[in-house]
Amino acid sequence: MLRRWGLRNVINNLKAEVEKLKKQDAEIKKLKKEKADAKVARDEARSHREKSEQREVHTCAAPALRDKKIEELIALLSEQEQRKAEVESAKKDLELARTEKAESSRRLAETSEKLETSEAARTTADSELEPLKSDML
Repeated sequence: MLRRWGLRNVINNLKAEVEKLKKQDAEIKKLKKEKADAKVARDEARSHREKSEQREVHTCAAPALRDKKIEELIALLSEQEQRKAEVESAKKDLELARTEKAESSRRLAETSEKLETSEAARTTADSELEPLKSDML
């Protein structure tokens, strides 16, 4: 009976040990779940923080980018106005050149007409001079 009692004691001790191990196993599972949940929460917090930082950077950078874009547009507008003034000046120069060409063409026509008249007068004078030269000889 003592032996039985000793075995019963061993069995009870083993049962107690099994229960203790089950509790530890459950505690380990619980801690693993808490660890996984904490990791998920940490990852979400990190993601949220990164997004917030990106928004903040974008918010800070947006006015600077807008100001830079405005400066670029002002420079382009200034350049465009300068080109417009150059085009207007070139148009005026072209109109002046056309006017000068027309005046030169008119003078050329006038000079050509005078030359033709002068040549006709010379021919007439030469034709009248020939008989006089012959008479003088």
